[in-house]
Amino acid sequence: MKKMILSALAFVVYMTFTACSDHSIEGETSFMVFGQIYDKQTFQPVPEARLYYGTGQVDTTSQHVLTAHDGWYHFELFWTPHCYMRVTKPGYITADTNFALRPGFNFLNFGIERERKVK
Repeated sequence: MKKMILSALAFVVYMTFTACSDHSIEGETSFMVFGQIYDKQTFQPVPEARLYYGTGQVDTTSQHVLTAHDGWYHFELFWTPHCYMRVTKPGYITADTNFALRPGFNFLNFGIERERKVK
């Protein structure tokens, strides 16, 4: 638990410093999305999960990020009120989600399930 809290604090500090940089064109609406991917059964972070994202249906050709060693991710979208995400990781079932965005920061923790072993 202590490690998770320290990771969250480190992430907040990181976001505080990087949010000040101007990556957008004046007048654009920017949507920052961040959160943690975790194992639904153990609630442990899932490192190196590939998270595809976009403004419509996503697939393996979409923009993507890898989760950090502590399961955290972040990315930025412009001009869209909605985000679609797909999370893949060997040993886990591919999971899709979508959600409404609001200008500024958007937080989404997302659980994924392990594949079931067939006996």
